[in-house]
Amino acid sequence: MDMDISLIKDSEIEETSDLMASCFSPSYHSIFFLKKEHTVVSREDGRILGGCNADVFTIPGGKKIGYIGWLYTQKEARGKGVASALKEEMISHLEKEGCDEILLLIEGDNPSSFKLFCKDMRIMGLFSQIRTFGIGIVKVWKRMSHFFDFGYFLWHRGKGRDIGKESIASWLYLAFFSIAAASIFAFRTKAPMLESLCITLILSLGRCLVMKLVLGWKFSILLNWDTSLLYCLISALALPFFLPPIAGVYVKGGNWKMSGKRLPLAASGCAAIAAEAALAIISGRIDLTLPLLLMDALLPFYPFSGFNASRIRRQIKAIRKK
Repeated sequence: MDMDISLIKDSEIEETSDLMASCFSPSYHSIFFLKKEHTVVSREDGRILGGCNADVFTIPGGKKIGYIGWLYTQKEARGKGVASALKEEMISHLEKEGCDEILLLIEGDNPSSFKLFCKDMRIMGLFSQIRTFGIGIVKVWKRMSHFFDFGYFLWHRGKGRDIGKESIASWLYLAFFSIAAASIFAFRTKAPMLESLCITLILSLGRCLVMKLVLGWKFSILLNWDTSLLYCLISALALPFFLPPIAGVYVKGGNWKMSGKRLPLAASGCAAIAAEAALAIISGRIDLTLPLLLMDALLPFYPFSGFNASRIRRQIKAIRKK
């Protein structure tokens, strides 16, 4: 394919914006951005084949951040190296701009993006983010719209964790914050402490164990959601209900296709929701169980698309297409 890739021209902005809108669900449109000084496009015979939009900003402490926000291609151009060429051009552009850190966000069930970026980038955990950005993490999350996107992971060029490796530390991290936050919530609301701790641990750890068993223990990986910790702490400190710290169980590695894992992912989502519903009925503690159950079962769209409802919705849509 004879492509020309460079920064976008003024005359190409409308065509590129239309292509971007056609490639993503309308629920994402409110957070679209296109900055011509940091948008590269691929062309063939004067037609836009794809684009990649980035944002560049400086955080407290002086670090310059390059954020790859959107990468999109024409349907007929997919599988022909267009996305890979756009990625390489954008990384080169951000390096020339003097960016100290290059970041992007990827939803946990997005194997096409894993394949594209896993050679260059790694998942960056919450503590690694804090060490790297310091107080600048607030600006990083704000500019990346990362406060609300449950189930999305911050990827970092060169530094972080491989999507194929699961650590016992992930489970300990989840258990620790579950116990700490549930204790704060029980103390504040004068709820039974032991009961609150047990239910919270079952919700946070048990939910993930159920998903791993259904999805396949050897073929799945637990990944903690950094954004969930923020809302867990808010609920523990100030709200009448409690959202436990949440992790997701995902297909291990980047070498898989959604078509082959859609059904197991949906089954794991159904199992998790059924377990949550059973716990809500048995315990009667809707202040602890209902928030997660509602989000897991009823919110299959951005910014909640990391929840299990999205996996079930994806399978239903595939069945309807047959």
